[in-house]
Amino acid sequence: MFISPEGTEFERRVGQKTAVWEMSAYQTASGLKKEDLKLNRRGNVVSKLRSQRMQERFQKYGGLSKKKPEEIVKQALALQKAVRQHKERVARHKLELERQNLERQNLERQAGVRKKRKSPMKR
Repeated sequence: MFISPEGTEFERRVGQKTAVWEMSAYQTASGLKKEDLKLNRRGNVVSKLRSQRMQERFQKYGGLSKKKPEEIVKQALALQKAVRQHKERVARHKLELERQNLERQNLERQAGVRKKRKSPMKR
């Protein structure tokens, strides 16, 4: 049992951020108290100061910039072109493999025929 300078009772003096948020611990190991913490939009307990700095950095380096409709269309067309080219390459590759397989089968068939012709007839 720990009693804070303000007179509030806690189970522990030091705990994780969630324990501090739930008031079962007085502070974190780094010294953060409940007034230094907040819930983010995902529901996680985070430091107010660190969250603010990350938001500032996010805005400084561009953030989520809105793209112009022309840029979106251009990117979509480029993606469609890349997908189409990939499908064409795959189809060409399949055809090439089938052609090689047929050639190999023909060579094996011809070699078998030759063997039969060259072998002496047994009576």
